[in-house]
Amino acid sequence: MNERSDIALGQRHPHPRAPTCAWSFGLALGLSLAGVLGVGTEPVHAATPSALVTDVHGSARILGTARSPLHVLSELAPGTDVAVDAGARAVLVHMPSGHEYTLFGPGEFRFTAGG
Repeated sequence: MNERSDIALGQRHPHPRAPTCAWSFGLALGLSLAGVLGVGTEPVHAATPSALVTDVHGSARILGTARSPLHVLSELAPGTDVAVDAGARAVLVHMPSGHEYTLFGPGEFRFTAGG
């Protein structure tokens, strides 16, 4: 006879690795969601961003200690300095007002709480 024949319908079959499998699945799901949502890919700037990057063509970066590249959906805290290289452009939206700014390189720009 089959090993499972004595288990009633609806009962769970005990599996020696069940807790490990569930934990592994939860970890894999959490890491997948973190990758999809972009968690951990951008430096943390502030709870209330001053600007949101909506487009980047060419080379642009956030200045400071990290000098990280500027990406679409990067959030910039007030006082963040941005460098846009020659021939490049970046489009930012000032979050409090909704105004859109296009930055053309070469140049260095500082986005403040006032826009």
